[in-house]
Amino acid sequence: MKYPLILAIALIAVLPAGASAKDNVGIKVENIGRDGDERMYRLECPKGRLTTLAYRFKEGKFCYYTVKGESRCRSTDNVDEAALAACNEL
Repeated sequence: MKYPLILAIALIAVLPAGASAKDNVGIKVENIGRDGDERMYRLECPKGRLTTLAYRFKEGKFCYYTVKGESRCRSTDNVDEAALAACNEL
């Protein structure tokens, strides 16, 4: 009986702790290169909505534009987290 418990603990230890863009069908992130102090990504969200993510190296955050043209930034260095946040606002 202790083997199912060990298996359950092992699975919990290896499962990802959070969603990522890779987990969401319909979100595509493409690295389109570096521009000065920023790494640029083309982001395609579900329903064909597009935006650009820019990782600002000096500030350690991703920025993107909403449908209304407002700039939003997230203090993260994880492109998947930033992509999810951006798609949720588009």
